[in-house]
Amino acid sequence: MKLNLLALVSLASSVAALWPHPTSFTRGKQGRVVARSFSVDVQPQKYAQDEALVAASQRLLARINDLPTEAFVLDRGASRAEALQGSRPLQRLSIVIGTATETRTELAGSRSSDIHYDPRVSPFAFQGGQAFSLSHEAPHRRALRGTSTHGNLMQQAIAPLEDHDERYTLEITEQGETATVHAYTALGALRAMSTFTQLVYRLPGSGKVNYVWHTPLRIEDKPAFPYRGIMLDTARHFIPVGHLKSQIDAMELLKLNQLHWHMTDAQSWPLELQGNGLDILAAKGSYGPGMTYSKAQIKDIVRYAAERGVNVILEIDMPGHMNAGVKDMPGGLITCESKLPWEDWAAEPPSGHLDIRKKEAAAFVQAVFDDALSAFPGPYVSTGNDEIQAQCFGLQKGDKAGTDKLLAPFVHTTHAFLSQKHKKVPMVWEEAVLDYPETGQGLVEGTLVEAWTSSENVHKLLENKNIRLVHAPVDFFYLDCGMGAWSAVTPAATSWCAYVDWQKQYSFDPLNGTQGIPGSEARIMGGESALWAEQVDETNLESLLWPRAAAGAEVFWTGAEKEINGVRGPRNIKEATARINEIRARLVAMGIRAAPIQPDWCVFRAGMCFDEPSDD
Repeated sequence: MKLNLLALVSLASSVAALWPHPTSFTRGKQGRVVARSFSVDVQPQKYAQDEALVAASQRLLARINDLPTEAFVLDRGASRAEALQGSRPLQRLSIVIGTATETRTELAGSRSSDIHYDPRVSPFAFQGGQAFSLSHEAPHRRALRGTSTHGNLMQQAIAPLEDHDERYTLEITEQGETATVHAYTALGALRAMSTFTQLVYRLPGSGKVNYVWHTPLRIEDKPAFPYRGIMLDTARHFIPVGHLKSQIDAMELLKLNQLHWHMTDAQSWPLELQGNGLDILAAKGSYGPGMTYSKAQIKDIVRYAAERGVNVILEIDMPGHMNAGVKDMPGGLITCESKLPWEDWAAEPPSGHLDIRKKEAAAFVQAVFDDALSAFPGPYVSTGNDEIQAQCFGLQKGDKAGTDKLLAPFVHTTHAFLSQKHKKVPMVWEEAVLDYPETGQGLVEGTLVEAWTSSENVHKLLENKNIRLVHAPVDFFYLDCGMGAWSAVTPAATSWCAYVDWQKQYSFDPLNGTQGIPGSEARIMGGESALWAEQVDETNLESLLWPRAAAGAEVFWTGAEKEINGVRGPRNIKEATARINEIRARLVAMGIRAAPIQPDWCVFRAGMCFDEPSDD
């Protein structure tokens, strides 16, 4: 390869390593030192009193001071020192929240919050004591129309997707001492803080000199899709609370907003419940003492997530994927329990289905949700409904029509209960629509349906006008794939699905499959990266999840195109590689064991490991 140093320098100097990339980004070629006394000012006063937003400001200050990142260029940015010497220091980040009318009224006489760096504050922990009284029916449903910014940060985080407003602008001028953010909501302000964190670098060999490069700059940003998530499985392996929280920290940095928690399965039931004899479920169905989630722990996780702009969605998969704990309940609720050979009865061992032929099954499910949902204030809950085995109900294997006749009344009754009593929007896997038409046609309007077996199924799913779609196709977003055989079903030296690298995720088109279906683009809610845990526990969770899930974060935040200095263009692997290397380093600085994607030689020589250096 011909060594083109000019192109290499061009790429290294032009890359603004923000992840996900903003919708629109105008930047200059200068830099600004960040003052040691740098502070955050939140206005109007009602938002300055929002403890979760104040805590987010403190985390921002802690991260830029305690978790420094040097520039990802060959000299780590040392050559920038001379250019920075004459710059006027940035003294503060000013965040103004609300519509123009609201802010004009409320800023009058409003005092500055002036939040400063406190070395006692962790870059992760929440320090406040704000009451955790949340409802997804909080009065901010009009936010997208720009007429209301009511609700604190945590309330906005758990609002319905259609009510999310995460827009913000961020500007740093050539000489002004204040970086400014305008957001319509506290949630938008939080997203701006994540962006600002990534703009700040540490000058090497300087002690503690922080700076921002590519000034003056202006960012106008909003997500392309409201649902941007990850799915974690705590049934195949128990994942300790601290490790779940660490993933939420990463989600905040990457502007991910939905944590889909696949909590129970045939293998284990770690969810502690109390009433109606439900304590048996975790007592008998968990892997053992200390491997359960108490109601207090779940509420703590849900609160921790809401403080960081993340809603938690509970999944209790049914009627398939049930055995542990449920088989110990009175009434014989499980059919085809632990059959052998298991591969004749289940997708993986042990076999077991909730016996929906019994009226007690619906009562059991409703009792479980009555207890569990008190810890999940968000608007969504998943009932799974995937990989159902007809033979478990006395039918011929593969009899989908017969299964549909049993499944439809069970699902419709359960979803009506969730919708009417608990005001929840149901979520299901794709089989409820693709394999069982009677079940699919009777789904509650607006049900979230997750496409998973193939990205080719999107068009057929969208033909059902009742549903909204969440992408998680195995060929793009299953991060446990490619790890080798662990059961008799998969031949040795193979995997049931192919490994998905970050580039494959990054190439995904969220709107493919909408062609020819009027209005279907609006029913694409977004998508998530899924990490099933058959071969995953806390020892390898993070290296499998990150930074690959960051690719999905950008796909569903930025959409098909981005804009730099007024020029729009499609997502580009070469350009993105330098940025994902840097966000991986920021994750590592946070204590996340994100896997490397290139040798360091390539990392610090952006573009040199491609056939020709790019100047994108």
